[in-house]
Amino acid sequence: MTIEREKGWRDIGWCIRPLETLSVSSCLKEVHAEQPGRLWYSSDPRPTAEAAMSLAGKSMAPAIADLAMDLMEQDRPIEAAGWKIEWFGDVSKGQVHFNMTRPGAPGCWQVCVGFEREVSEQGEIKRAALDAENAKMDPRELVLRLLNDEETEETAFRAKEGNFRAPRRGDEFSVISATALRSFPDVPPGPPARISNFNCTDAQGPFDPDEIYWPGIALTAHAPLTWDDRAINASGDLGRSDVFLGPEVLCVLSTVLQELGKEAQVSEAMEKYVKQGFWSSCTGRAILLEELGLSAVREAKGFLDNSVMEVLATVSAIAAEKSVASVMEDYRTLITRLPALGFDHAETQYDCNDMDDFLHVTRDGDIATLHLRTENGEYRLVHDEDSGTFLVHDCAREQGLGSFEVEQDENGTWNAKILSASDEYSSRTVTSFNDAVRITSSASCCLEEDHPIEEEGLSP
Repeated sequence: MTIEREKGWRDIGWCIRPLETLSVSSCLKEVHAEQPGRLWYSSDPRPTAEAAMSLAGKSMAPAIADLAMDLMEQDRPIEAAGWKIEWFGDVSKGQVHFNMTRPGAPGCWQVCVGFEREVSEQGEIKRAALDAENAKMDPRELVLRLLNDEETEETAFRAKEGNFRAPRRGDEFSVISATALRSFPDVPPGPPARISNFNCTDAQGPFDPDEIYWPGIALTAHAPLTWDDRAINASGDLGRSDVFLGPEVLCVLSTVLQELGKEAQVSEAMEKYVKQGFWSSCTGRAILLEELGLSAVREAKGFLDNSVMEVLATVSAIAAEKSVASVMEDYRTLITRLPALGFDHAETQYDCNDMDDFLHVTRDGDIATLHLRTENGEYRLVHDEDSGTFLVHDCAREQGLGSFEVEQDENGTWNAKILSASDEYSSRTVTSFNDAVRITSSASCCLEEDHPIEEEGLSP
């Protein structure tokens, strides 16, 4: 299907349709009607997740900033939605940090609110003197200093904390950032729930959102870059953000802010952005996926809560359908040829990709099972040839990653329809599924190189 879209302001990008005319259900119908290509599945949820993070981050930011002020003024922890929230570190560069932990549960989320810095009384005096000095200089020299990044009195002014007052309630935010920690005093070691250990950091912070990168980074949501009342970039204003960790920490913050009664503050901010409208720097299908993410947050009244996480899981499941359909030919090649070559037992496995991956096939009547052991995990891909069901199973976590109905049409093309999938949108689930599919496809290519069909007189 083709959706007619207008060009964005000054012909930059494309206009997002007014959110008032869209809904999650209408967008999902359009997503199902699209026909993506073979390789889109691994990143398909990304535009939806990024658009949801972008709108929710901006909408929730005033309430998160308000929570930071509550912590500073009360100077004691706040407990909400099962989380202990505690002010952490010193206020510097207009940044306020706080940690969120759950008693008896591993992991910690560290959140930073960066406020627009306001000049102090001392700073106003120094600022006036600097402005008077700059007025005497040739403007070209000022520009050259800026371009050459020279150390100047201006640089020294910005670096001195005394020239700026501490943040106050009502100050505008400039950035919200969040970091996942896998170790923290008085809580068990390990990552936060649904987060892999690899994505976290042992460092304790505080982490400066002005830095380009730091370990464990989950989210960097900036105040919108816009002029007057012009439309906002749908997935813009996100710095380095993770499409799994970012939604997770925003979901945690949503439950906290809702219990603290800050819904009206979030809804008001969200409506302001919805009225401005959005544009997209993406193309084609990705714009529709962005609209789905924006619609999900709008229906959640500005939060990225469990309802939005369910939408992300749904988009991931739709992607899984297409990925299974795309890999079935490779899968059938492996389950046909590996036993014929003697790779039909755990002790006689086929290795490929520089011995990073090991495979063998077992069969019980009409049920064929491809056993995979990769660098990242162990999986079983099971095809019941009689019923037409196809299962992807994570052996290490004893978790089903999806079950599908698969069939081959008269042209030999495989189609897949999802029967059940994990309702968990997390890096562990999506990465494991993609790993199983990717190695299946890769192993089929390796098998053709190692054991050409012409050499054996076999056909898949």
